[in-house]
Amino acid sequence: YRAGGLIKPSAIRRSQEGGVPAGSYSGRYCDDPGDPTIPEGQRQCDFVNRDPVGAFGQLSIRTDYLQGRLTAQWTAIATVRGALTVAPSLLYRVSDEFLFDIKYITTHTFGGINTGYTLGPGVMRDRDELWIRLVAQLN
Repeated sequence: YRAGGLIKPSAIRRSQEGGVPAGSYSGRYCDDPGDPTIPEGQRQCDFVNRDPVGAFGQLSIRTDYLQGRLTAQWTAIATVRGALTVAPSLLYRVSDEFLFDIKYITTHTFGGINTGYTLGPGVMRDRDELWIRLVAQLN
């Protein structure tokens, strides 16, 4: 149920600011956040718990220009936990053998520091990527 040992960003920040080391809080509260018998001071969990049910939606829009030599595409992926990934890309077909591709990928999460931080798009929430690729197809 716990998401492969992913430590929450808030725990890492606390550790960097001189607090208790990240990963120290992994007790009963992580397994049952609603347990009223756990004292208020111990209601911390440094690890990301997975939801019993998760979902995401994806939308891609693609169009061709220059008789199919230039392809523009825009893709968005959203999760129910609040992560949004956007990936616009351009593919230019220089010839049948050579393709040039450029893509920008950015991920954002909405809400608190730990919102959206789960396996999948939320893990890459603080990293943007720029891909540039030249493909030679050898037949």
